[in-house]
Amino acid sequence: DTVSVSLPANASARAKIPVPSWMRLLETYRIGVRVLADTTGQRYESTYFNNLSNQRAVQYNLFRVRTTADSIVVDENVRIVYDANTFSQNGFVRISREPNPPKVNQPDNVFLRFESQANPSERLAYRIQPYDTTLKLIKPLTMRLRLSPDEPQQARENAAAYFFSAPVERWFKVVEQTRLDSLTIQVQSSRFGAYALMSASDAQRPIVTLGIEGQA
Repeated sequence: DTVSVSLPANASARAKIPVPSWMRLLETYRIGVRVLADTTGQRYESTYFNNLSNQRAVQYNLFRVRTTADSIVVDENVRIVYDANTFSQNGFVRISREPNPPKVNQPDNVFLRFESQANPSERLAYRIQPYDTTLKLIKPLTMRLRLSPDEPQQARENAAAYFFSAPVERWFKVVEQTRLDSLTIQVQSSRFGAYALMSASDAQRPIVTLGIEGQA
């Protein structure tokens, strides 16, 4: 797919490249720029030897949201569905995968793999953030998360979706979630941020640390 832009000497222009239907979110593509110079008037060079091609690798990680209802397939693991007027305005949302996300002082919480993950030692979270600072969530959006069938049965039975709270560095179980089937967890949330699948026994008592001001 190509886009043509004409501009006079010593000028600049911005080209908007439409996203082809075959492009998939969170995949990496190469975008190149080819330049044809017209030095004699309406007779363009037939070669690209003078081009400015940079062949830059770009990850496709933005998707457009609207005030009308829609759904987005992120990959095999995540699908996002939202109703009309879920977002405050039309805009863009950035989504990213975060390998081996942090977990601090939560010994009873164990990360679980998503469906497409083959590496048994790698864990994954998905972060959803507004690209436009003025974009807000007015109503909860729905996320469908797919769990790996290779996880132990007990872990699959206890699996749930968790949200990471950066201020306190803890993962909290999302309140509004249901099981659509044995491997699909549907979540409704009104917060941007990181989400992961975890299994927790919740057997550990809270840890409280006390200190006295002015004492070492």
